[in-house]
Amino acid sequence: MTDNKRIEIIMAAGSTKYEAEKHLKNGTIIYEYDDYINNASGYMYGLEEEDQKKLLEAIKNKEPNITKYDHSVVNYENKWYVIEYAL
Repeated sequence: MTDNKRIEIIMAAGSTKYEAEKHLKNGTIIYEYDDYINNASGYMYGLEEEDQKKLLEAIKNKEPNITKYDHSVVNYENKWYVIEYAL
């Protein structure tokens, strides 16, 4: 995935282009939705089990802004993505 596409996906979640570029520089990661769901336990390392359950439930419900866990779920060009923000 190109950086331009990553920027566009982050912008689809509500960020400006400047903010999206800053998020990428800070290490924000974009996952394809199905990949995240299938490998969630590996992506949520460091979270307590209860928090992992809550985050996975929010992602499965495709909640757009999961601020407690610094995640977003966004539809871009008819495809779902999970954004894990590095703040």
